Amino acid sequence: MAFTEDGEPEDAPADERSAEQLAEAVLTAQDDPDEGDGETPADPEQALTAFAERVANSWLTGSRDRVRSAGPVRSSSFG
Repeated sequence: MAFTEDGEPEDAPADERSAEQLAEAVLTAQDDPDEGDGETPADPEQALTAFAERVANSWLTGSRDRVRSAGPVRSSSFG
């Protein structure tokens, strides 16, 4: 799914490639850094590394508040 410039949802055609072809595309994809879209700052690897280093000692010690509603999807099974 994508959104048009008017903000309307638009279905994209399904990718007809086989699982093997998709895996090959992922494995051969270029590892170019994302420079951002011009409206938001880029996310350089150094920023992610700095964030991970800052939160490493406290990441798993934070509050685990209970979510009382799963929202409109009642199950994680879509089969």
